Amino acid sequence: MISPNEEKPNALILIGGRSSRMGEDKSDLIYHGKPQYQYLYEIASSITDQVFLSCNAEQAKLLKEYPLIVDKISFSGPMHAIKEAFEFMNCNWLIIPCDMPLINQEELNRLIQADSQNDVVCFKDENEIINPLLALYKKSCRDKLLTYKGDSPKEFLNDVATHSIPSHKLTNVNTIQERNEFLKSRVH
Repeated sequence: MISPNEEKPNALILIGGRSSRMGEDKSDLIYHGKPQYQYLYEIASSITDQVFLSCNAEQAKLLKEYPLIVDKISFSGPMHAIKEAFEFMNCNWLIIPCDMPLINQEELNRLIQADSQNDVVCFKDENEIINPLLALYKKSCRDKLLTYKGDSPKEFLNDVATHSIPSHKLTNVNTIQERNEFLKSRVH
């Protein structure tokens, strides 16, 4: 839990991936009446200190009206994006992927308000599988994060104190087929 005298976290919305399996930019997909990056930016803005889009150089040209952390090395993966956020500002970071359409303000608040003294608070699904990309990374993990040599956020969580809480909102949509199935399930 973020203590009362501790600042709200910043939010980092991960949109800089290739979206190669989807065939179009996943952050531009519309699930809530607007592109996913805009939806996530709006809900995160109401509960965090500042919100940044983690994007590649091409996206940065189109998103000049948003606070950005542009990948120094395009398409280097989410671990690199999280490291860049901590290099940019030493604070608690709420990490939010763009490919999870069920994310809402309530779920983000649950991460921020989780009663935990751990370095990272993340969600786990009904099979106890943790999701390291929808998580609150606290300042206490910064040094280990910046010296971590790997590129797997899930493996990094083995190196720090991690607390996971259950969620049923972890649906991940990465392909056209997954998107079609998700949209079909929302109609019924």
